[in-house]
Amino acid sequence: MLQLQLRDGAQLAYRDAGSGPALLLLHGWSMRKEAFAAQFQALDARFRVVAPDLRGHGASSKAVSGTDLKALADDVTELVLALDLTDIVVVGWSMGAIVAWTMLKGEAAARIRGIVVVDMVPRILSDPDWPYGLREGTDSSSYDPYIARMRQDWPAFTSEYIPGNVARGREQQRSALLARLYELVEHNDPESMAVLWRALAEVDLRNFVAQLDLPTLISYGERGQLYSSDAFAWLHDHITNSRRVSFADSGHAPHMEEPDKFNDVLAEFADRLNSEAATAMVNGTDI
Repeated sequence: MLQLQLRDGAQLAYRDAGSGPALLLLHGWSMRKEAFAAQFQALDARFRVVAPDLRGHGASSKAVSGTDLKALADDVTELVLALDLTDIVVVGWSMGAIVAWTMLKGEAAARIRGIVVVDMVPRILSDPDWPYGLREGTDSSSYDPYIARMRQDWPAFTSEYIPGNVARGREQQRSALLARLYELVEHNDPESMAVLWRALAEVDLRNFVAQLDLPTLISYGERGQLYSSDAFAWLHDHITNSRRVSFADSGHAPHMEEPDKFNDVLAEFADRLNSEAATAMVNGTDI
């Protein structure tokens, strides 16, 4: 495992393996880089695959009061600059997509060739003007009790929310995957999780996302328990240069539930962008 000391003294743990075009994999809230193990195994031979533990997760430094998702995006930007990554395809799963979108506001933006959004929306809370948040109808009045539960008893809290990550109706069939997800989250610092959940709940990137024309692959599970397919239709309608791909037997984690198909779709997307970049270089044009 590699470590980068950040400008503020915190440590960012990361993985950097393989060679070729860069893939930057950003995990979701409460997870860690090993959530992409199936991508490491399949794609290291063709790509340079970089994956950090976002601040507050895994072997990286804890999140402290006031840490927001811009701070996580700034951390990853420091990593991108330190490794001199260019022409990156960023894969953002769940909260990782928010981090990826936020990176587009900063110094790393010019280095990002495209984004793969994995089962995520630009705002997780719902209101009368935004029915595309979490399916359970979470709004600003409900997340304080949610945070209180995670602080009081993290193991009990994880037993409530982890099953919702897999395809609806597949919980028994996905028992091994659920066990793996529990392993990924069980040693988290509850205070870091609480700080970052509050930060995630306060994010609203709808206007920003609706102005994007960066090549974007919108991927989601058709049997998802967290977001409706209408949410991903909204993304596709509002991101000019986007493609939508659904995974029929997945929920919130298609990269783990249908990894072979996901890896093929990701590799095809990255190959297409790299081919377009090479053509543009030959022709002396921008893309």
